[in-house]
Order: sequence, then C-alpha cells, then structure tokens
Amino acid sequence: MIIVPRAAWGARKPKSTVPMQTPVKELWIHHTAGAAPPDYPQSKVAIEKTGERATMRGIQNYHMDSQGWSDIAYNFVIFPSGRVYKARGWKRQGAHTMNHNEHSVAFCFAGNFEVDKPTAKALESAAKLKHRGKRYKRLVKTGLNVGGHRQASGAATSCPGQHLFSRISEI
Repeated sequence: MIIVPRAAWGARKPKSTVPMQTPVKELWIHHTAGAAPPDYPQSKVAIEKTGERATMRGIQNYHMDSQGWSDIAYNFVIFPSGRVYKARGWKRQGAHTMNHNEHSVAFCFAGNFEVDKPTAKALESAAKLKHRGKRYKRLVKTGLNVGGHRQASGAATSCPGQHLFSRISEI
C-alpha cells in the first residue's frame, strides 16, 4: 500500500488544525460521490492536471473554499488504483461525520458508489490502512466501530453509496 504524502499531491496549508487523541474507536467510510480518475498509466503532466493529485487538490479546494472548512474533511482518500492519499492524517480531527469528528477517523473512497463498484485494490488498501492504524495505536485494537457515513447519528445521506456500503465488512 502506498500512502501519498500531502506535499506530493500539492496540498495547501490548512487554515487551522485541531489535534485528536488516539486511538479512536470509530472509523467512518465515505465516498466523494464524483467520478474518480481512471487507473491507467499517464504522463506526469496528465497526472498533475487530470489524475489523482489534481482530484485531491480539487477536493481540498472545494472543502476549504466552498464549504468553509479548515482543510480537506477526511483523514485519508483512497483511489481505485489502491493508492492512499494523506488528507488530515491520523492525528488531526476531521470534518467528515457530524457529532463524531472528535473521536473518529474517515477513509473516503474516490468515486460514486451509487453507480460504480469499488475496486479490489481500493478495498485491500483500506483494510491494510485500518490494520496499520491498529498496529500504530491510531485505532483501538478491539471494539472498533467501522460504519458507513449513512449510519452515523444525524446523517441524512446515502454515503458511501450502495455498492461500497455493502462491502464495508471487507475493510
């Protein structure tokens, strides 16, 4: 599993950060609900302008400029390629799941899983990332609640989409 650091995808500096105590007891699964860039070899120029890195910058711009959040909402974003992009990381509180942000992390899958199905690579990377979180005491080792955004209290959403929601047990 490859974790792409913030500097590598061109992340902006957050407006502010809130530290989070770990290990946390909840892991929420989200989807971007938009198209993910295709998983095929591209030139460096294409990757910067239309690929995963550009998608990450677009998500961050939307969250910071349109939503008014301090940074990208999620802790990590997982693409169909299986590459994992660091958003807020393990130790910074996100803005992903109302009433749960202070004691949880969120993995967001790039794509619209009302329409598309998650790739085996993406699901495998999510499972490995969860395992890493437990190993490094970012997630509790036992009793971890893994759920879809739609299951959170106060959530009126279909997130993470029916096709990803049905596969959460594989993470």
